[in-house]
Amino acid sequence: MRLKYFLAVLGFAVMAAGYSLPGAYERMLYYNAYKLDKMAGGSKIASGCSKSGICNFDDFIHFIEGRKPGKVVAITPNEFPAIKQTAQRLQDLGKTGPVLVGRIMNDAQSYPDLLKKLGQRLEGLLTKSSGFEHKTLKGAELDKEVANIKSNIIESMKRVFDARFRATIDSFRPYEIFKVVIADGGKGIDFTATVEANEGSITEQKLQEIWEGYVKERPVTEALVKEFKPLADYKPVIQEKASGFVDLDATFSESLKDISGMTKKWLRGRYKENIAGNHQENLRELEGAIQKIEPLVCGPSGGAKREVGGFLAKRMMTPCGPWDVPELDEYLKGTTTPKQALRAQRANSVSLQEFEASVVQGEHKVPKTWAEKGIKTLKDARTKLVGHQPFELSSPRLRPGNGGRATTGGLGKAASFAGAALWVKDVTQAFVENMTALDRAATLTSIIPFVGCVLSTAAAVQNNVNTGLIVLDAVLCNIADALLLGPLAPFGFILHLARAVIHFFIGPPGPPTMEEIIEGRNTAWDKFLADCFSYIYSHEFSYPDQSFASKLESAFAIDAVAVLTDAADRIGALNASSSADLYDADADPEMDLEDLEMGSQEAIGKIRAERGNVIARRQRQYLLGILDEFVNGTAFSLTAAASEASSQFIELINSEEFIKKYRNPEGTIVIKQGYIDGGHKTDRYSIMRKTVKKTTKHLQSRPLPLPQTLDVAFVLGQSKGMKFAQRDTLSLYSFFNVEITEALTEPTDPLFRYWVLVRHTLQLIKLIQGRIKENELDGSFFPVEDAELLRRFRLLIAMRLGKLYEDVKVEALDERSRSSRFILSPTAPPIIINPYIPPIPEHPNNALLVSLALGLTTAVNDYVFSKEVTECLEKETFTIRAKNLRAIQQQFQKVQQVIKKLPKKIYASPTTPSQLLENHKPACVELGPSAEECTTIIEGCYSADNTTDEFVGNCIRSVVLPPESARKRIAVQYRELCNTFQSMQACGYALANCIKIHTGSRWEVLAECAAPAAHVNATATPPTTS
Repeated sequence: MRLKYFLAVLGFAVMAAGYSLPGAYERMLYYNAYKLDKMAGGSKIASGCSKSGICNFDDFIHFIEGRKPGKVVAITPNEFPAIKQTAQRLQDLGKTGPVLVGRIMNDAQSYPDLLKKLGQRLEGLLTKSSGFEHKTLKGAELDKEVANIKSNIIESMKRVFDARFRATIDSFRPYEIFKVVIADGGKGIDFTATVEANEGSITEQKLQEIWEGYVKERPVTEALVKEFKPLADYKPVIQEKASGFVDLDATFSESLKDISGMTKKWLRGRYKENIAGNHQENLRELEGAIQKIEPLVCGPSGGAKREVGGFLAKRMMTPCGPWDVPELDEYLKGTTTPKQALRAQRANSVSLQEFEASVVQGEHKVPKTWAEKGIKTLKDARTKLVGHQPFELSSPRLRPGNGGRATTGGLGKAASFAGAALWVKDVTQAFVENMTALDRAATLTSIIPFVGCVLSTAAAVQNNVNTGLIVLDAVLCNIADALLLGPLAPFGFILHLARAVIHFFIGPPGPPTMEEIIEGRNTAWDKFLADCFSYIYSHEFSYPDQSFASKLESAFAIDAVAVLTDAADRIGALNASSSADLYDADADPEMDLEDLEMGSQEAIGKIRAERGNVIARRQRQYLLGILDEFVNGTAFSLTAAASEASSQFIELINSEEFIKKYRNPEGTIVIKQGYIDGGHKTDRYSIMRKTVKKTTKHLQSRPLPLPQTLDVAFVLGQSKGMKFAQRDTLSLYSFFNVEITEALTEPTDPLFRYWVLVRHTLQLIKLIQGRIKENELDGSFFPVEDAELLRRFRLLIAMRLGKLYEDVKVEALDERSRSSRFILSPTAPPIIINPYIPPIPEHPNNALLVSLALGLTTAVNDYVFSKEVTECLEKETFTIRAKNLRAIQQQFQKVQQVIKKLPKKIYASPTTPSQLLENHKPACVELGPSAEECTTIIEGCYSADNTTDEFVGNCIRSVVLPPESARKRIAVQYRELCNTFQSMQACGYALANCIKIHTGSRWEVLAECAAPAAHVNATATPPTTS
């Protein structure tokens, strides 16, 4: 019920835009961010606003509000409207209400999430000093408008922050959630029960006094009783300190002066609830965004400055001028008990100690590129790059029994031994799952200033300036950014890449044949691929700054810092929330402190044990993602690059400039009707023209050859950047123990695991040696029938083999360098400065290679490859797969039987109460649908399992999300739901049952219906028949 009346029925998909002018300034913020994004060539903000072109101001505002075409109003025709005047115009038109966060940032799930993602996007945009484009503005005019947009963004953000800060006071109506207990057949108040239901709020005498004044000289009716809300309109008088900040103690004392029946403790509790949750998060995200973004626009000296003055008073504000920054901690003071404050202090202290200890234990280092730009320690990176914030005094993660999580419900006093064990497992699993699913973009964004390419050469390429290898290096650097940063990389450099490929094509002095032109194209492409692989390899002889390796090091480092930060915070929260000396019996839930402490210590131990596995797994996922991105990604696709390069090549050979290099031999003149060359009806280049035409037809039917992903994996494994990976990242045993074991329903025998690793590793060795082809790889010895998991396993083996070849080469060169210094000469042999590219020569002892790849101390025995072991392996694989399938079927059947036993009335959806329609229909209509459509929508969002305003409001707003955003949101929620089941099949069956019961209901209702089935008794006896 938090913020129930402040945010009304707005759920995760929407935000409260504040009151009056604040809502208008939020719209100005979003529009200016949208314009800047579009002018930078991006499509991250309001991507669905216009299918072609760019939305004007009016279209943009109506798009984010979800208005239908018939419900739009004219606001301003200006493309770059003045911020203050337009905000006033928006206010006059009443356009200050809720907007759809999913329409501003597609993947935003809530308002705080929107602020975080918008801040990250703006941070990248505001660092750009060039590269902005506009259809009419050029040069100085364009620069001036870009600067103006940046200034508007800062000013809007500050005004929104101020307004939201004040809203925490303006929205404080402590008695709006006061519960009245009705007695006497509906025509009276049960005063004693009402006071008990609102413990500590008001005295019974005061309540009776208010009731008597309410019904004075009026006959008591059921309607009158129903509408009784004592002090519902009461708003405490806010007192300020001399510095301009709220003085809660003085406020409460002043407010209670004339209402003797109200208690200070209860009032303080209501205020704490008022600012909790999203409201508090909103302010934190806004404050963090301003602190990061303002120096980018205003310079280091233009940061926000605190002034003395009434913070509720209206102030003049300039984007880079002085700003009265409200101190969030000051306004949170007084909402917590002394022990809760000490708990936060201890949690922060333990978190820092744990983080620093884990850095030493894992031997994590600060990348050189960070140190050169002021990040001297990983502690600095934790705060400046990852954006770590200390625990707030009111953080729910510090509540005893919550296990360091923000969710409510945890280890209570009545928990059994089994329940306590499950609690420990849940706490550990929460860390593993949260960090496995952590959005890597959030951390990678922070390292762009350290590893992003200098794009100054892009203009040279665009203007056809011959910058030779400088251009090539820039293209390779941008490819690296695309591979390592994915969607965060610079936009659209495929054209530059194609031109770099063509740069390698050198036309022969004499007229080339079709075969020679084709060979020239393929040679240019092969040279470009070789340079790509050389760049990935990052030998310091060819690339002194080892750009790719440096980028990979930064990506590994920032991700490790994020994982270690989260683990440290969880451990800090567990430590503080389980300490008996910090337990507050008056404020904290009833708890068995001994069980709490023991369970927390066990959970801390498990988190420490898991953090290394989590880092290794995330690094594996990242490397596998690089391979997928290289072949056919979103930010860069070798397939798309090959297609563009081929098209550019065809355009080149068809150009008159190319054709006229090769004149017909003397005495060969072809008359061509309609062809005029210098006034003569002759074509002196007809032979070359005919060759080009024939060659073009051939090239169009034969695309450029692409390397196999496994070959690319072998090259990536050799990269100098792989030395920065965690020890277990390329461990085949680690992959089996984590990813493969996760897909199994029961453990496998260690000998079987050994056989599987040996067989698959040997196959990959033969592949990179060219002895077998990829379609000849045998997957029958893989314990799980999962083609994608098998593909990723093979890619990891290829990377591991690449790393092995590199290690052996480096060791051999180290030995030879003692007697020969040729390595340091200007003409180092290519084998030293370039990676091995498959196929490679056969090794005399492949069994030794297998042993080294698996990290074994002894060579693999030939017995492993014998017919006897093969037959045993085939049998064991079949048995494991069969057991896995049977276990999944049994889990499915258990859930099926339990669901059938559950009374259907649990899921039955009664007629929609009129009160629900009354509460939600106005907000629904405001979003765009008609009154009749809203009735249908609200009925489809009604669930007997969850009747809260938050649930229904969230469901309603999902209807007006853009289709793509809605699909993404449902996909995320579907995964989260099914992850709580024992299998995907069980989840699917539960949903199928709910669809039958809730015909015509929204997805949110189906998910709420299916959720209880995830917690059925797993020990139920399975049926004997299939």
